[in-house]
Amino acid sequence: MRSARRRRRSSIRLALAGVAGLLALLLLWWLAVPCLVQQRAMQAIDEAGLGPARIELAWRGPATLRAAPVQLGPSAAITIDSADLSVTPLGLAAGRIDALTLRGLHVGAAIDSSGRITLKDLPPPTLSGGDSGPVSLPVARLTLEDARLELATPAGPAAVRLDGTIRSGPEGPALDSALGISFGTARLSLPTLAIEPGPSGSWHVRTEHAEASDSDAHVTLQEIGADLDWNGTAATLDVKIGAIADMNRIARFPPLAGELHAERKGDGVAFSVAAADDRSRLRLSAKGGHSLESGRGSAQLTVTIPPFHPQSFQPRDLAPALARDLPPIEGRVGVSGPISWTGTRLEPRLLLSLSDFGGTFGAVRLSGGHGALLLDRLSPPATPPGQLFAAVLSLGDTVRMPLEARLQLRRDGMVAVDSLSIGLADGTLTTGDLAFAPGAGLPPEIAVPVQVGNVELGELLKLVDIDGLDGKGQLDGLLPLRLVTGTGGTPRLLLQQGRLEARGPGTLRYAGAGLPQQGSGSGAQSVALLRDALEDFHYRSLSAELDQGPDGAGGILLHLDGSNPAVLNGRRFLLNIRLEANFDRLAQIFLSGLEAAQDLTRNSLAPRR
Repeated sequence: MRSARRRRRSSIRLALAGVAGLLALLLLWWLAVPCLVQQRAMQAIDEAGLGPARIELAWRGPATLRAAPVQLGPSAAITIDSADLSVTPLGLAAGRIDALTLRGLHVGAAIDSSGRITLKDLPPPTLSGGDSGPVSLPVARLTLEDARLELATPAGPAAVRLDGTIRSGPEGPALDSALGISFGTARLSLPTLAIEPGPSGSWHVRTEHAEASDSDAHVTLQEIGADLDWNGTAATLDVKIGAIADMNRIARFPPLAGELHAERKGDGVAFSVAAADDRSRLRLSAKGGHSLESGRGSAQLTVTIPPFHPQSFQPRDLAPALARDLPPIEGRVGVSGPISWTGTRLEPRLLLSLSDFGGTFGAVRLSGGHGALLLDRLSPPATPPGQLFAAVLSLGDTVRMPLEARLQLRRDGMVAVDSLSIGLADGTLTTGDLAFAPGAGLPPEIAVPVQVGNVELGELLKLVDIDGLDGKGQLDGLLPLRLVTGTGGTPRLLLQQGRLEARGPGTLRYAGAGLPQQGSGSGAQSVALLRDALEDFHYRSLSAELDQGPDGAGGILLHLDGSNPAVLNGRRFLLNIRLEANFDRLAQIFLSGLEAAQDLTRNSLAPRR
């Protein structure tokens, strides 16, 4: 009996000693682990070159330590709101942490044109272990909650937000996360981003269902899928975009689907891009290269569009904002040429070509239009001076006149007409030095000086519409037209103090009712003689003064020196004759030309939204 009691007392003492030992071990764990982990963490941070560090660890649970807040680097380039560390004795014995959760990680960094990342006052991070093999994190699982990277780039500041998990593996850490990037007015959202390590320090990056947008450009990219294989200085990228859409209320282009393929070898990146709408009416392709070291690159761009037909395919079918008010047209349009860049500065040399272009604009019709505009800026579109466009201008069913315009899309958004020339009966009607803002319409008042050069008298008289007046000869002179705002806000061109002179002798015939009415006596004889002389007047010299009042009423004052061989044996007459004239037809040619230029450029340079 006494032996049994002694055994029980011995067992109790052993149990109490075990409990006391366990409590001592737990107390030692509780007291020593934070110091050991903190010491090991400080050592690892210093070895990584991220010190000095400010870390204070305290128990948050039975196996969880928390540090809040955390600062790394001499200028606190890395800060963490709180860090939770899950630890076990076996893990610590192996020198690893089972799990680490970082909340509110904030990193300030910079990236140069070659893609190298540097932290403020800290050495650059590495993604591979170099000669020692892949990088190995001293934590089995790292979880990031609301991680933020503020990045300074050659093109401006950028911000990155990340929520995800990094897992350690034999090839290196792997990432599963959601990522958001903002750069100026551009945004990129990656709901799924997976980064998997491969052999020899390689990486595979994959994302699906990503979206991107730019509020300045009013463009969104949806359903983006991408695969990137990266290995040091070599990489291959394939991207597919389900929809490239215009965010404007009235679209500038139809939804497009696109693909990108890029390969990096050393310092150079070669790429190709293709995009098209669902009916392949608008097709874009580009191929080029980029140097990471210099930040320079170039691409050859081609845009193809099917021919336009008045009764079917029209520009508004592709780009309502660019051609909403454009009348039905016909012809071909294409864009091709190089675009080069240095950093964010674009230098396009794109040729916008027109062929077989035609359409009705007001009272005139254009046909056979052709030309090319060299675009050396994209937003807003701009060209060098002297871009040529030529066509045939028709007024009614009979008058057909060759038209040639030299213009410039200026960098301030204005359209400058350097010269506008209309061929008429072996001569020309020319104006120029005009400018207007496409988005504001034609200005309320502007001078349109028309230079007349070697124009056949009879053809010009058809345009000023004087009943019964015809003639032959060549004229030079100036017709100062002025654009004014008429009744109801309608623009009109008025002729003010024009003057024309004949180059040499010619003939003039008048059989209209504009001469004074015959009376009786000597006055009647004079009028009759004048009528007879003007039936076939052979002039030695001819000049004309033309003018038009604010009400639109016009007149022409003819100064004639010559004779009619059949009247008074060819007696010489010096005549001053004023006749009523209608200059609206002549003015309408130039007004319609200006309105056509304004229509063609208004929405393309100032699209509706």
